[in-house]
Amino acid sequence: MFSHLFAGATVQSNVPESSVYSIARGYGAANLIDGDPSTLAYPGSYNLDYQISLANLTHLSFAKITWGYFGTNSAYVSSWALLAKNGTGQWTTLAQGGFPNSAITQVSLDFIATDVRILASSTTNWIGIYDLSIQGGQPMSGFAVTSNVGETVNCQSVQPNTNLVDGNDNTFAYPCNYWFDYTLDPGGSAFVDSVNVVWGYFGSDPRYIQTWRLMGLALDGRTWEVVASGLQPGASETLIPVQNRYRKLRIAAEGSNWIGVYEVQVFGTLLPLTAQATVVSNVPEDPVYSIARGYQASNLIDGNTQTLAYPGSGQIDYQVSLGQFTQLSSAWIYWGVYGTNPIYVSNWSLLARRAPDQPWVTVAQGGFPDSATTLVNLDFAATDVRLVANSTANWIGVYELKLDGVPLQ
Repeated sequence: MFSHLFAGATVQSNVPESSVYSIARGYGAANLIDGDPSTLAYPGSYNLDYQISLANLTHLSFAKITWGYFGTNSAYVSSWALLAKNGTGQWTTLAQGGFPNSAITQVSLDFIATDVRILASSTTNWIGIYDLSIQGGQPMSGFAVTSNVGETVNCQSVQPNTNLVDGNDNTFAYPCNYWFDYTLDPGGSAFVDSVNVVWGYFGSDPRYIQTWRLMGLALDGRTWEVVASGLQPGASETLIPVQNRYRKLRIAAEGSNWIGVYEVQVFGTLLPLTAQATVVSNVPEDPVYSIARGYQASNLIDGNTQTLAYPGSGQIDYQVSLGQFTQLSSAWIYWGVYGTNPIYVSNWSLLARRAPDQPWVTVAQGGFPDSATTLVNLDFAATDVRLVANSTANWIGVYELKLDGVPLQ
């Protein structure tokens, strides 16, 4: 799930950018992570080396590199590498290759990082790259932790549940028992990218944990699913890929001695309000150019910034019913190319209403976005939202609308 992993990130070129052939032509490093695969990052050199500093510690699970013709013509990229590091650690090569022989390279990853680098070189021509997108998850916080195991009476060494999610690998949760079973409640349904369990010596020393399991509570709130399980961990940490949606998580283990656990780091994000919403297009969707091509209204709120909502018209008017009265705090609109090229969206509005029988109120509006994404800060309680846009020259679409806020009932 691509979820604002580059929001707040910065990018720099470690190869000097030519003032004439890069900067003056609008081919700066920022184009690499603007979410628009039609803009080019091009230093004006036989080599490129772009370094991205992520805003938060991030679990990387997938990367998509858009080379364009630099990857399809062997006269350009001859070798490339994707690297990452955590803090002040060493750079680790996550993937590498020779001539891509493709406009796009997709790479599965499993690494916790604060920084990412993409490098490439050519033996014959100057090269560039159109886009780098990353899927994964950033650390979640605000968990309520409860223990499902009773503490041994009068145990002086018991350690509190809150140590499990305090961000400190040196404190541990310890019920003074041969087993533990902790429930982590994020306060709402969440997409969980991965979970890193810090066992400490309880996992690395075979005298302690003998069996363990991670469980997730399905969105129906009734069914616990086993996400992963194992015998003696044989390590102080275990990184568990999840890539699923859950209401709560549980970490449990049994041992041959009293056992505890130091930290549970959950990477992911609370599901947007649109996870419970429905959407319709108030502009008729063309059966040939919209429906038949999979560009239906539901793509607007599916959580995927790569799917397109496109009615086949010079206007869009999508109406989202939130399913509950909600205090809206922000909205992200992913226009893609429709927001970066002035031949497409010429003006747009975001409207909301407090109830189906109440009037629509314009909460934000603008002209040509001049950006692949638009962030709008809001302070409005609503049951429904509408995104409206027009073009004077071409048919238009929109890739995603993400709404943030708090349900009020």
